[in-house]
Amino acid sequence: SPGQQILRAASVLGQACEQALVREVADGDLAAIEECVARGILELDGDLLRFRHELAQRAIREGLGPSELVALHARALAALRRAGAVDPDRLAHHAVGADDAAAVLELAPEAAERAVGLGAHREAAAHYSACLRFASELDERSRAELLECHARESLLTDDVDGALASQQHALDCWRRLGDVRAEGNCLRALSLVTWFTGDAERAIELAERSVELLESVAAPAHELARAYATLAQRYVVGIRDELDVLFWSERALELA
Repeated sequence: SPGQQILRAASVLGQACEQALVREVADGDLAAIEECVARGILELDGDLLRFRHELAQRAIREGLGPSELVALHARALAALRRAGAVDPDRLAHHAVGADDAAAVLELAPEAAERAVGLGAHREAAAHYSACLRFASELDERSRAELLECHARESLLTDDVDGALASQQHALDCWRRLGDVRAEGNCLRALSLVTWFTGDAERAIELAERSVELLESVAAPAHELARAYATLAQRYVVGIRDELDVLFWSERALELA
């Protein structure tokens, strides 16, 4: 019925959403909305339609078949774009739900960057993870950059295994591209992730190789400084000679 279609569309749009948007996604009319309000499932809050109970929204959404769910997310994304919506998180959510590879790769990175700016690292990692579902459609360089972003945010949310996998895959990409500078920076980041896995010796080896590669291509000073500081820190936890620690620390400070 028209009322049921309104409820299905509203369940995909969230706990509360614009009345006009629900009508567009459901291809419904005002009478259908009034029916849902009269039955006590939805309520009007200004221009917003709101489910009276979160459990009702969840039950309706979970009752949708996979193809209908994808179709409704696709209609929601299209409707939001026509309305000029700019919230990257909202747009990316529907792009993922619609299984729209091009839209996810366009919208999710922006949503992730916004989440990073807000300190919402778990949300950022989820957005990058959504992008990785379609990473095969990216060129090698874009894929490597995406993997490193995912690794960084995963580590910040204590997902060490996820960070390690993405950082290693990024390293493979940089090596296939023959980008020595990017490989050196990637090894520096991989050293940190590896240290968090408890493999201090391997972490030291990676930091040493990072310095070697970045020096070989005369990398910018700030990249060398980070690599030197990373190596000094690895030597500290590796209980190396304090003169080694001081040497690399002082080189990092000079460049910084």
